[in-house]
Amino acid sequence: MVATDSKQVTLGCSANREIRSDETSSGVLHSPNYPDGYQQLHCSWTFLGRANKTERVVLEIQELDVESRTTDISTALECTSKDQVTITKYIEMQMSGGKVDAVDKPFCEVRSSRPVRIMSTRIPKLKLSFYTEKASKVRRGLRFKYSFVQDFGILGEHKMQNQSLGCHFEFHSNRASSGNFSSPNYPYAYPEQLTCTYIFRARPHEITRIEFTNFDTETSRRACIPDESDFVTADDCSRPIGLASSQNVLCGRPERGKAFVYKFQATCVRVVFVSNDRYNSPGFLGVYYFDRLSSECRRHNSCFVIVIRHFVIRAFSKVSAEIE
Repeated sequence: MVATDSKQVTLGCSANREIRSDETSSGVLHSPNYPDGYQQLHCSWTFLGRANKTERVVLEIQELDVESRTTDISTALECTSKDQVTITKYIEMQMSGGKVDAVDKPFCEVRSSRPVRIMSTRIPKLKLSFYTEKASKVRRGLRFKYSFVQDFGILGEHKMQNQSLGCHFEFHSNRASSGNFSSPNYPYAYPEQLTCTYIFRARPHEITRIEFTNFDTETSRRACIPDESDFVTADDCSRPIGLASSQNVLCGRPERGKAFVYKFQATCVRVVFVSNDRYNSPGFLGVYYFDRLSSECRRHNSCFVIVIRHFVIRAFSKVSAEIE
């Protein structure tokens, strides 16, 4: 058995050691002799989660302090010239008919003040390899944490997850009038090939306001083209999924000094985040508010835009019984 739940453990180096989620939920591992140097070695650990809709593997490098093996200034900062850690993730490539590609990400230095955290794709598997050319008595070595998570690393004190739907979360006005939510693994890069749905349920006579305090998704063009960009959509829950107005589709970054804001006069708002199988970015941090309509608006119903009024009436009759 492997020690669990934040115990710091030294694992012997081997060609490949497997750690499975049915044996442990989390732990902290380090290279032999850490933090008092390391020997010449090649360590490899593979972390395997359960193949279901929710479980993901997360690796967080908390410190990596290794020797540089070059005197050439031009290559001193390149991982090819150093002892290094490589994290391998496995991505099912849609453009290649579902072929699984192993994608390596090398690291040469990670300071404890700025850790690195990587989450697996829908294939719940990550591999970490630690390679050194020679021994070192002056460098500290490697320390990292592993965990198997079900909530995709999404922030939100008041979130409610429907695990049968995977990355699906709800936020209700009768639980909190405001709060945070985020992309998976925030503030680190979100995983590829993921769709997450966030449902915001307001009471009657409330409006839902969503502000993205940070927003950065991968995009290859200025336009938010679904096949070429990771993007966020928002709309009234009464609209079919996939038919969001083009004005409600966000990707890339907002202009400097500006922020993305949604405001809906509806009792149910659906936000959807989609990432493709190419690149990724830090994602987003959002704040939601359930604001009461003024008495003037409620009395005359004059604050509702006509095109939205139909949706609001439908949402009132459908949702009010669930949240009152």
